[in-house]
Amino acid sequence: MWLQKFLAQLKHKGKREKGREGVNERNPCRIYTVGDIGITIPGARAWGGGEIPASTKLIFMAPQEEAGPNNFPPEAKAYIVGHGLAAWRLAVSKGLPAITPEKALALAGEMTPPAENGGQVQPQPGKTGRGNSGATIIVVYSSKTSVGKTSVTANLGTMLAKEGKKVCLVDADPGGRTLTNLALGIATTGDIASPQKIPWGLDLVPSLPDNPAISMTEAKNSIRELAGGYDIILVDAPGRLELPLYTRAFLETAGHIILMASCDHAAVAAVRAFVAGKMDELQIRPITHLVANQTQPLPPLKPGEVAKRVGLELTGVIPHDPLVDRMFAEGKPIPLMRLGRKGSVFLNALKELKTKGAY
Repeated sequence: MWLQKFLAQLKHKGKREKGREGVNERNPCRIYTVGDIGITIPGARAWGGGEIPASTKLIFMAPQEEAGPNNFPPEAKAYIVGHGLAAWRLAVSKGLPAITPEKALALAGEMTPPAENGGQVQPQPGKTGRGNSGATIIVVYSSKTSVGKTSVTANLGTMLAKEGKKVCLVDADPGGRTLTNLALGIATTGDIASPQKIPWGLDLVPSLPDNPAISMTEAKNSIRELAGGYDIILVDAPGRLELPLYTRAFLETAGHIILMASCDHAAVAAVRAFVAGKMDELQIRPITHLVANQTQPLPPLKPGEVAKRVGLELTGVIPHDPLVDRMFAEGKPIPLMRLGRKGSVFLNALKELKTKGAY
């Protein structure tokens, strides 16, 4: 069961030395309170009116639960934790996000013990994009070019906007400007503080210049300000191992990272170099989802072989779709096209990624 494994991992990380297990007298629901990081974790049965400590910042609910607490503490963020259909159904019924146990552990790891702050638990500096108020930040990244990052960013953002989400796309590539060209028809730079409205029903921050005068703290503060105005921020990152300032800042503050690899030897080698060298340094392994993009009708490698060589579990596969070429020719994402009865295998693959926790 995910709950026991989760608590064991917390204990292993030294985060649960002062934790305690409470039992609700009105209902045999176990409530775990990890006191030194301020997290309350319900057990597998219904809450039945159990009280939550006012200092709680994160609430993790098992997908087997039939009911949840009616009143959350004012600053608490609640999540459904688990894999598969049960977690997704509970998330839909309660209007809460569903996350994997690995993501839950990553969020828990961002909480620091109470210090001289009246017993309140605060997030660590530089982690404000994970587990806090504001937009969910999704970075579409690869250390190789031409693997489908822009296609995923543009289509996923437009799809989410059509679902009623307030979405902002960010072109974090200071040189390529592919997303900017696609959306605006011109190559231009932008300012993270001044998103532009585009005809796709969402906003865009055009190509961000790599400004050496900006510090990492300033970059993360500007990301925090941008996140306050949206539900979703989707970042189209440049395809290279050497990370520009804003790309690194977005990676370190992201809630989800979609790591793209096309099914060819050069792309796999580049992504493997990133996984082996940069991923642990950035502390993003728990929130990174490997996606194999079959950009060719008959790619050299199968998706399973891509995952094996990269060294990550495969989250999803995007089949080859001729509509992607049409998108670049017309400057219009696939969700805005008139499609036939078969629809788009590309969009279907993006929807499948949601069920697997990639965003």
